[in-house]
Amino acid sequence: MVPSLRDLTYGDRSKILKLPTLQQKRERGDLIAIAIYRADTVDKEDLLVWDSRNTRGYSMKLKRLRVEETLRNIVFHTEA
Repeated sequence: MVPSLRDLTYGDRSKILKLPTLQQKRERGDLIAIAIYRADTVDKEDLLVWDSRNTRGYSMKLKRLRVEETLRNIVFHTEA
């Protein structure tokens, strides 16, 4: 333990060290559980497109998919 934090309460130590609260830990655990549960329902082949152009380096690089500008404008719309 850090000597300067020895006499502080758990709550004070966790604030100083910027540790997550119990509620944040529970929410993170819930998100992980949902991700694990849903991982089997997602087709991984739809998420990854292998780059077949093998000019140099590793042949199984992930191919970057281009997003149309119109879609970007809809999704990231900012009001003026």
